[in-house]
Amino acid sequence: MAKKAFLIMLALLLATFAFSAVLQFGRPATGRRIDVRQFPAAKGDWQARTLPIEQGVIAMLRPDVIFNALYSNAAGNRVDLFFSYFSGDNAQSGVHSPRNCMPGAGWTIERTEKRDIPFGNGVIPASRMYVRYETDNRVVDYFYITRHGETSNDYTRKLYTMIGALSFQPADVAFVRFIAADDPADISQLEAFESEFIGEIYGLLPFKPPSQRGS
Repeated sequence: MAKKAFLIMLALLLATFAFSAVLQFGRPATGRRIDVRQFPAAKGDWQARTLPIEQGVIAMLRPDVIFNALYSNAAGNRVDLFFSYFSGDNAQSGVHSPRNCMPGAGWTIERTEKRDIPFGNGVIPASRMYVRYETDNRVVDYFYITRHGETSNDYTRKLYTMIGALSFQPADVAFVRFIAADDPADISQLEAFESEFIGEIYGLLPFKPPSQRGS
């Protein structure tokens, strides 16, 4: 009886291990690769200057694609755009929330609020953080994009990733972040910039989330 129970437990452990390995490494390919060189360095009144990305950041995140540029317009408004993409077969990568990264870089989060960004046929449920570094006050909008929806909540993102893995679909994810000065004129231009460039970001992705299918 004890031997039978041992064999059952062993079989369950092996099945669990095999299933976990399939979820992690047996996901289907994500399809076409992203070519960040297609992203516009100039659009409308906005001109970009590419910002360097520290090798330590790249080594920590291990993204398939990463982009960071400072856009400015003729009025002197500036928007720092950062986005990264992690393919479903990149099991060693890690998406990091600015809730963790910015305090680690010395920024204080003053407050956070929901930021619904209209786009296409739906609304992107982003988050807006008001942050401060000494006398420098900034506004940060950010969200994740997955095949199962957009969110700025880390637990929801992990849920979407789990759904993708359990349904044997690619579990790729993109992270998008905008930063501007915390004053009414810059925030107004930030929101105009988002309306101008979000479509360009979505156009790079090898998938459309549910909110944009049919658009």
